[in-house]
Amino acid sequence: MNRIILKLEGLIVLLFCIYFYSTCDYGWGLFLLFLLLPDISMLGYLINVKIGTFSYNLFHTYVTSTLPLVWGIITHSDLSIIVGLIWTAHIGMDRLLGYGLTHISHPLDQNREDFFIPVSNRSLTHKECKGVFPSWKFELRPFMKVTI
Repeated sequence: MNRIILKLEGLIVLLFCIYFYSTCDYGWGLFLLFLLLPDISMLGYLINVKIGTFSYNLFHTYVTSTLPLVWGIITHSDLSIIVGLIWTAHIGMDRLLGYGLTHISHPLDQNREDFFIPVSNRSLTHKECKGVFPSWKFELRPFMKVTI
């Protein structure tokens, strides 16, 4: 039930952001170009799990994404509003697809396990999660199949 609520929340946020973006005079190419930009925060996992989790969660919370949006409304800055709308739309899209904030205990916890799959079968120990990136190799699993 909680997953359904989070997915509905994501859908509503995504639709609202798309609607308000459509009222701006910026092209949809800009929207699509920057829609996946917050996922660059996953590069923190290359350093270690703790930094990866922190950077991913920092870029994937509504609190952070609404800061430029609120700033843009206060200062009448179109650029800040656009950044806030696209960023918030990205988070809404992630929630709609079933992704949420990650846990420091393991980069593959709950919401990440259907996106990254380990090449090796061994699991992380608690000690390995304490700031040292394990000697794992990850491969990207396609999470969406489109049949035509």
